[in-house]
Amino acid sequence: MAEHMMPDIPNRVPAPSGARFVPEVTAADWDRFVEGAPGGRHVQLSTWAALKARDGWVAKRVGLARNGELVAGAQLLYRTLPVLGRIGYVPHGPLLSDLDRGPADQTVWAIVQEATDLGIRHLTVQPPPAGRLIEDSLRSFHFGPGEAVAPTATVLVDLTSDEEVLANMAPRTRYNARLGERRGLTFSEGQAGDLPLFHSLLRGTAARQGFNPPSLDYFRRMWDLFALRDEVRLFMVCREEEPVSAMLAIRCGDTVTNKMAVWSGDHGRDRPNEFLHWQVMRWAIAHGHTVYDFEGIPRAVADAVLAGSELPEKYSSSVASFKLGFGGRVVLAPEAMAWSPNRLLGSAYRLATSNPRGRKLARQVLNRLRTGRTPA
Repeated sequence: MAEHMMPDIPNRVPAPSGARFVPEVTAADWDRFVEGAPGGRHVQLSTWAALKARDGWVAKRVGLARNGELVAGAQLLYRTLPVLGRIGYVPHGPLLSDLDRGPADQTVWAIVQEATDLGIRHLTVQPPPAGRLIEDSLRSFHFGPGEAVAPTATVLVDLTSDEEVLANMAPRTRYNARLGERRGLTFSEGQAGDLPLFHSLLRGTAARQGFNPPSLDYFRRMWDLFALRDEVRLFMVCREEEPVSAMLAIRCGDTVTNKMAVWSGDHGRDRPNEFLHWQVMRWAIAHGHTVYDFEGIPRAVADAVLAGSELPEKYSSSVASFKLGFGGRVVLAPEAMAWSPNRLLGSAYRLATSNPRGRKLARQVLNRLRTGRTPA
């Protein structure tokens, strides 16, 4: 029983003036909030929680409301494991409509309180890109370094117009993006029936890049859930009816996210991958979206770009450098932070992850727990 006390947690933080705590936020209210909040991404939508529910994750949403409208909140996902007990995580949250320390502190307090009430033994919070205030609040509630549960760096392309997006690309990328059409590549939207084809391209991509892909059933579940709110698209690039590359994309508010882009490995001289991303950007502009998210680049790459340095050698010709060629903004999110109500467990975790080998092992274990897949 003692481990579920909160000896290191301050007393409840008063709600900001005019705001009230909402312990149970409806899915509809929550999704509207996520779609309009700075840094809101699809992994905080109720649809994502429904997808994770198939793997045993349960969602708990808490928030702060002012004048009947949510101004802050988080979607916490948790599950029970043999021996270890309950673990939980918050991907790209909590979210704040106003970047103010008061709502940040109150929301972090609410997350910790819920985690304690639920008997969660280890909690990881990954703030969104607009989350520096949240990072400060997490530290004040005795969170320590954790392992990432969502990308901490990405490339965002501002979708103003076709002409401006092209103008911001690196010259070689701009040339390659337009080459495909001259080489006879065609771009189209796919349907649910095309998911097996998408998955076959994914398996080829995974074999070349050395990772274990999610199952076809996973993508079918994703499609079925996100299609209910028209939040998912499958895009295909073909050469003379031969599928060459494809992308599963998720819509959330003003953003279209490249959830998974795949390539057969053939017809590389026609530059099908640049053509694919460029055509999806054009589609997004035509449908009123203003941001294209490549969903993730290595933190080392982002740090080098923001410092004005050359990329680390191993990234000089990589997927990350490919993404940078499209001329988007490199955006950082705060690093993940972890908390445990048990001081001994928290200390053991910090000790275990204090060296590169321990951090790698923790990352693999947490990835396995979240996704059900073993790293390659």
